[in-house]
Amino acid sequence: MVHVALGALGLSCGPLAVLAAGRLSAIAGRAYCAGVAGVAATACLLATYAWGELWWLVLVAVATQGSLLLGLEARRRRDPGWEAVCAHALGGSYVALVTGLLIASVGAPVLWVVPAILAQWPIAVAKRRLSAQGVGSSAGPVPRSSTSGGA
Repeated sequence: MVHVALGALGLSCGPLAVLAAGRLSAIAGRAYCAGVAGVAATACLLATYAWGELWWLVLVAVATQGSLLLGLEARRRRDPGWEAVCAHALGGSYVALVTGLLIASVGAPVLWVVPAILAQWPIAVAKRRLSAQGVGSSAGPVPRSSTSGGA
């Protein structure tokens, strides 16, 4: 039940973090990060109950959390090309949540691929939005306190 609630938190706050502005975006971003971290942690815990069948969930959980952290770190550091890394990594963590929802709900193996394909356009839009903001690598790194936990 906790795993599902955390997934719902991530799935609902992810788009809000991207589409909202200002303080609402920051709050939704922090909630998204908490949801993803919680889903990853509970997936690892759930895998221990049937390790022989579900061990691979640990790999997916680690990759999902790693994708989230990579996106946040790219945004914080703002190295050249950070916009693409940030958009793809954060987008990848959201795709993992959507894929998990679809697999749990429908179970069809094709659903491992469909969310990743459909996510390409929104990720491209996010990259353009980040680039258009004019805050490329010349802006310097963002202090940790302003981005920790935000998406």
